[in-house]
Amino acid sequence: MANKAYHLIQAFAPGEVSFEEAHQIGKELADIVLEGKYSYVVTTHMSAFY
Repeated sequence: MANKAYHLIQAFAPGEVSFEEAHQIGKELADIVLEGKYSYVVTTHMSAFY
């Protein structure tokens, strides 16, 4: 069996969501994409510029 990994990135415009909202959306996205089949780690950081 092959080792698989998914790396999901989400981004929001400054002021669009709070830190807590962004983190919750990340967890919901992982739940949907991974369909409950895999464990995951969600990390959230706020950056001023990209």
